[in-house]
Amino acid sequence: MVRGLAVPITSLWFALKPTFGVLPATRMLALACCAIGLVCTLLLRETFHRDLDFTES
Repeated sequence: MVRGLAVPITSLWFALKPTFGVLPATRMLALACCAIGLVCTLLLRETFHRDLDFTES
């Protein structure tokens, strides 16, 4: 997530900074990034009892 969204997050921060200020723009983006990370984590499938030794057909 960090590598793929570094440029969009930075661009969005520069767009929000003049309107809201430095700290509110940073807080809004931090909450958005944490929410995206949490949703992605919750949507991952569990692989605990799964055989990860795949064979190609």
